[in-house]
Amino acid sequence: MKRILPLVPLLFAFSALAEEAPLKNIKINGWGFFRHETKKDADYDSAKKDKTEFSQTRINVQMKADLAENYGHVFFGPQFSKISGQDEFVSGEAANTRTSTSGGLYDSRLDIHEAYFAIKPTQDERFYVFAGRQELAYGDHLVLGSVPWHRIGRSFDGVKARYQFADNLTLDAFSMKLQENNSAANDLRGQDADLHGAYLMGSFGPNVKNADLYLLRKNNQNGNITDTSAYGLRLKSKIGESNFDYRVEGTLEQVRLAGESSIKKSEYQYDVELGWTLPFYTTRVAAEYFDSSRDYDQLFPTAHKWVGFADQFSRRNLKGYVAHLSTKPIEKVTFFADYHVFQRHDNKRAAFNFGGGSLGDQGSSRDVAQELDLIVAYDFTKTLQLSYGYSWVMAGKYLKDQNASKTTDTNWSYLQLLARF
Repeated sequence: MKRILPLVPLLFAFSALAEEAPLKNIKINGWGFFRHETKKDADYDSAKKDKTEFSQTRINVQMKADLAENYGHVFFGPQFSKISGQDEFVSGEAANTRTSTSGGLYDSRLDIHEAYFAIKPTQDERFYVFAGRQELAYGDHLVLGSVPWHRIGRSFDGVKARYQFADNLTLDAFSMKLQENNSAANDLRGQDADLHGAYLMGSFGPNVKNADLYLLRKNNQNGNITDTSAYGLRLKSKIGESNFDYRVEGTLEQVRLAGESSIKKSEYQYDVELGWTLPFYTTRVAAEYFDSSRDYDQLFPTAHKWVGFADQFSRRNLKGYVAHLSTKPIEKVTFFADYHVFQRHDNKRAAFNFGGGSLGDQGSSRDVAQELDLIVAYDFTKTLQLSYGYSWVMAGKYLKDQNASKTTDTNWSYLQLLARF
């Protein structure tokens, strides 16, 4: 019974809306995956023989209903997410007691990934206010991404205003609460963690189809970077009617490190890619170079998309070269291959793992690792896909210096069924 109680206020809210301002045009769709993953030697230490292997499920349902009199809509996104067979702490059981939810008499929770109102205060189609829990996904997800690959994904609590100046120019301004510390009388006042930002998106002709300008401010965040102000520019487009395309994004930051509250440091990142689509098998090849300074704050990216599918590194004190290949040799089959060369930007500062932890300070080599990523996907239909991926992370001299003679490579693979409905 306790599982159902959190949904009761929501049902009453929807009932009230339906009575006072009937919902119209209710639409339901969604997507989900079932994925099996294996990773071996993620710590690059052959002596520990570590290996993880598990399956996971994510099913995201998206429900949208228009408000009466053209005042906007309500969006509700429940989500089921679980590692198969993993025990959970079940409400109603003894405190700190793990309980089986597979084969036992308990179900896993159904959580809420998104739930917000999209209101048109003036009934002007150009102006919306989004209030509630929502994803922030901009550009190529290099700075702000929803991490759709992840078993849960990323969403934020707050308010976003959107104004469309013209068909080719839209501005988003948002204020999101990362951590609330003043909801009770004895909480810490003035110590909330917040993310504020403005993101301008435009299109300016056949050679600049995507042009973004953004300002971001993150404060009082936990971790080794506590405060960040970021200013960025992104350009992405095909080049006219040619078979070439480009993408460039740069970010300048002022950051404050934990323990250095009186000091602000200037940091940056830039990422440049040039692609060429060949006249056979829908084949595209591309070359990419990126560089992020020693204390650059990667903020909230979809990192899996950028620094290797094995998710071993974060974009801090890291630079590298990437070769991309995608092709469709036969109908319904697509093949992807990436080859990364990772180096330290500053060989006096550590490289960092996916979670932001230091990978070590031994040695002076810049060479962190090389990574080969391979994916093959088969589309049964437009809504059902089976894919297999493999990543081989080859430790460079920097990683070898941390573990002496015990260093080994990391291997990661997955098999996934993806469905949209």
